[in-house]
Amino acid sequence: MGTATFEYYQANRERFLEGLTSLLKIPSISTLPEHKSDVRRAAEFVSSELRTMGMRGVEIIDGKEGQNTRISTPAARSTTRGRPTSSLKRSRAS
Repeated sequence: MGTATFEYYQANRERFLEGLTSLLKIPSISTLPEHKSDVRRAAEFVSSELRTMGMRGVEIIDGKEGQNTRISTPAARSTTRGRPTSSLKRSRAS
């Protein structure tokens, strides 16, 4: 890991851990119908994080009921990488 990357990670470590903890608290690994909204919420969380990191073309793809699951489960994906949003911009080392 490059020095600038490591320093960025160290400076934002707590924020990264808070985000991961928030995601892990969502009971989204389930095919039970009562967790359908939780699975959707997790996909929206991941989509938002991908956009914040600068990913473009982020979309939530809804699965089809009966397609390997008992409920339709969404998934998040991105097709291209862009620039980070202003909340993640930092000055580059010269």
